[in-house]
Amino acid sequence: MPVRRRIRKAAAASIPVARLIGGQMSHQHSDDDRRQLCTLGVSFQARVTLHADIDGETLDAYRLKEAAELERLAAAFPTPLTPDAERNLNKTLGMLRSHLCHACPKRSGDPACADEDQDEHDHLAPPACLSEYFSALRFAAMVGEGLLQRAFGRAVPLNLGLDTEFDPAIAGCSASCRPIPGGVVRDRIALVVPQYGVTFAELAATPYILAHEVICHASQNVLGINARADREPADASCPWSEGWMDCVAIDAVNDVLTARKRKGFPVWIAEEAAGCWEAATEAHDSRYRQIDPTRTAYLRQARRGWKQFEIAAIDAGCSNVQADRLRQRFSILYNALHRPSQERELVAGALSLKLAARNRAIHRSVVEAAADLVRTHDAHAFAKEILR
Repeated sequence: MPVRRRIRKAAAASIPVARLIGGQMSHQHSDDDRRQLCTLGVSFQARVTLHADIDGETLDAYRLKEAAELERLAAAFPTPLTPDAERNLNKTLGMLRSHLCHACPKRSGDPACADEDQDEHDHLAPPACLSEYFSALRFAAMVGEGLLQRAFGRAVPLNLGLDTEFDPAIAGCSASCRPIPGGVVRDRIALVVPQYGVTFAELAATPYILAHEVICHASQNVLGINARADREPADASCPWSEGWMDCVAIDAVNDVLTARKRKGFPVWIAEEAAGCWEAATEAHDSRYRQIDPTRTAYLRQARRGWKQFEIAAIDAGCSNVQADRLRQRFSILYNALHRPSQERELVAGALSLKLAARNRAIHRSVVEAAADLVRTHDAHAFAKEILR
């Protein structure tokens, strides 16, 4: 079922208006007004922040209309609201208005909503106006740390911060990741948001967009002898970071969003998992339709290699599940262990070329090298075997 239709259906079946206004309801109100008051406020009262009949309208604009209409309907009640009803109404109106990014005073001057001097743990305690973005980062961190734990057999916590910037010239969200120099492994992710609000599809893509930054970049060079040395961000055209590992990211997001159990998910991602996955696939595919033909060719080659590895592993005797698990784990290991960026670029190219060759012996050597990496965690030996 299309996501907007499903959201609309859920709104029509909302809980009674009495829940929203503390049990106070006048029989003089028309059924139409009762339905409108219910639809306008309930989903926000329940902390569901994706609500709606958007059809191209930004979420901010839609929420602003909802707040005005809810006030109008509440003012039409013939008797004053009870204190409880007044509190509930104001809470709902506050939720609606707190999500108006274009009304934020920080959109001019300092564009970052997270303070550079805060303790790193405070970056995950956002202002209410950006709760969806910060909860999407928590989701991305959960996915990335889960991959690292399965690959290494132990917890590998990531130290992440999030900056948000408003840009009037862009039509969708984008992100970048930069390592913070110092004695510990830390990364800050910058999420650039359209200044005047986002559509549902743009917001729904942020779990994948941030998961890409966490899995491909923040998880890179986090372990090994030189992991605490200053880490350089990957080049934007790196076939390993932007191609091969991006496939790992979208595959992991798919696994999590389509899982039956969604424990620990932010509410809006859990309830709109189908819409988030639809937006994620579109955002992922758009990376391989770039204007720069050289960069796009490298990324496409890496994506083909990533897909061909599974076929090669099955030919080497793995089951489908074993092949998928081996591909994911060796990729996470090689990305997380400290290696030079240039080596990773060469490895991505060599993997793609070897897996494209119609030679089972070459395919088997690649699969065996990946299995050895999973067993020994020796990234140097893996790279030497792939590049020879």
